[in-house]
Amino acid sequence: MKDIQQRNIASPTKEYIERLHEYMLLYQDASRGRHLLVKETNEYQSQIKKLLPKDKLPVNIDSLTMTYATSDPDDPNGIIIGHTTQRQLKERNSDNGINAYLQAHSIIVLAYAIWDAHYRKLITHELNEQKEIDINSIGELRRFRHDIIHNKGICSLEHSAKNKIFNWFNEGEQLTFTSTNLVEIFFSIKEELLNAYTSRTGKTLSTGKFLTRAGHGHKVIR
Repeated sequence: MKDIQQRNIASPTKEYIERLHEYMLLYQDASRGRHLLVKETNEYQSQIKKLLPKDKLPVNIDSLTMTYATSDPDDPNGIIIGHTTQRQLKERNSDNGINAYLQAHSIIVLAYAIWDAHYRKLITHELNEQKEIDINSIGELRRFRHDIIHNKGICSLEHSAKNKIFNWFNEGEQLTFTSTNLVEIFFSIKEELLNAYTSRTGKTLSTGKFLTRAGHGHKVIR
């Protein structure tokens, strides 16, 4: 929070790109967290199988229930958030699970929301445009956002199926984004914004190493 509060970036274009950077890192961190949680659960189950005698083991260890709570479940002042089996936890946090699905949808909706509500007008003014600036990649992001919110995350003929840059889905298909899809979306947005900035101002905007081509000694975490 300290870094966010102290952030003072003169260029709205650069600031929006920095926000996309933060959202992409959030997605990557959360994805690694999901993988570690599944790994931790599998290791816990292996230890249980080693430590308990066979006659003490549950018939199906995946059916064991876990409780999420704000404090000890027996604390009268605590709030029970919910229960889950270990199988449900592992399935939910797999690469094809609901958590990965919701992570991607949340990032897409948020990235478009701050553009539409805040940065679009600022960047239009920064680039001396008479009309609100249009960025093709963000226009396609808007179509995804519409189907996520208004069509239960299903590709519609009127919106997501019209995309020409991010044309990964057909009408009726669930909008299931991979990490690679998100990288492509944010990379395209960054490139378009930087090109627009240079063509309108004649200047080059430096945005650091966010979404640059791999190599050149950079460590890549997948």
